[in-house]
Amino acid sequence: MNQPRPDTAAAAADCPRCGRRQPPFAGPTLECLYCGTRLVARAGNTSAGSGGAGARQYGDWNRPGLGRPAPALRRWVAHTPVLPAQRHRTAQRRSWRSGPYTGPPSYGDRHPRGGFRPGSWRWPDQDDTDAKPVDRQRRRTAQRLRYAAVVVAVTALSALAAAVAESWRLALLLRGRTEVLDGGTVRASDLFVGIAGWWTLGLSVLAAVLTVPAIITAHQLSATLLGRAAARPVRQLWQYLLVPVWNIYGAGIVVTETDRQLRWSDPDRGAGTDPSRARGGSSSLLVWAVWALWTVGGVLAVLVVIRMFGSGDQARADGVQLRIAADALAGLLGVLLTVLLWRWSRLVDVPRTAATGWVVAAPEPTSDRRVPCPRGEKNEHADARVGTVG
Repeated sequence: MNQPRPDTAAAAADCPRCGRRQPPFAGPTLECLYCGTRLVARAGNTSAGSGGAGARQYGDWNRPGLGRPAPALRRWVAHTPVLPAQRHRTAQRRSWRSGPYTGPPSYGDRHPRGGFRPGSWRWPDQDDTDAKPVDRQRRRTAQRLRYAAVVVAVTALSALAAAVAESWRLALLLRGRTEVLDGGTVRASDLFVGIAGWWTLGLSVLAAVLTVPAIITAHQLSATLLGRAAARPVRQLWQYLLVPVWNIYGAGIVVTETDRQLRWSDPDRGAGTDPSRARGGSSSLLVWAVWALWTVGGVLAVLVVIRMFGSGDQARADGVQLRIAADALAGLLGVLLTVLLWRWSRLVDVPRTAATGWVVAAPEPTSDRRVPCPRGEKNEHADARVGTVG
């Protein structure tokens, strides 16, 4: 009796999982070529009819005790590879979902952008929320004043540090009359004085660059808020603030006019656009203090420059004392000017409303929404009121 060929036995085997018959060209295989399931050939399940050899050749592998045991059926499934960044985002998303409930979702202070055509939305800026062009000018002026106030405050701290350095130098000068000073201490004092002095000078220039344009803009805006033309041209304002010796007097005039007009335009003072009805029409004590310190500081600066040309120990000691007074006065002036500029920024800025997002009004009480019943008709809702007796 001829035995069937191995490919014939394999071709006669049907897959128990997908039910497909193996092709004749597959050769001797023990797994389905379609789904990969282990083939279990039984005796008599061959196309040869008497195929005991074919059954023994492929079926004995699956019998216990004969050959190796049949492995368990496995199914391989391909998944999309997950990158480390995607795995991190997935973990964050799961941790966010598993967190505590924080309330319903909200759009915040912006309108939803869903349902609109592409390109019709952009990120809003502050100019979009201003209803009038003057509001944009007010916000920009307030921003300039705040920047200038910050720089002036830093300059004031630097001037106070310079005053401390000069005081240390004066103390060393007094000690040097009766004792020999250490060289390291003297060099440290000179280094401290040099760094503080040059740093204060640089910050003073930066403060002037930011403060002078901000004051001029605030002066022009104050007249606009009152509905009047500017009392002085811009060129004259620049001259009052920048020309040496002249600015000792002119800067006080510009600051006084600006402060007075801004306080007149403040609606909280009840003035509106009529300065005659303003309460406290005179200049504030803060403005007078700034003007006085500015004047005294200018005089001290002139004396310091003159005393620099003197010779001798006494001239040197006098110069140190004058610089101490000038630096301390400059620091105090910077503090008061910072307060003044910050107050101007609050007066100039557009007042913000209390509600910045979407506000859903509460429904009116039922008692206010009742419609009166005409005469002669029965009110059907009267018996349904709470607390009434039919």
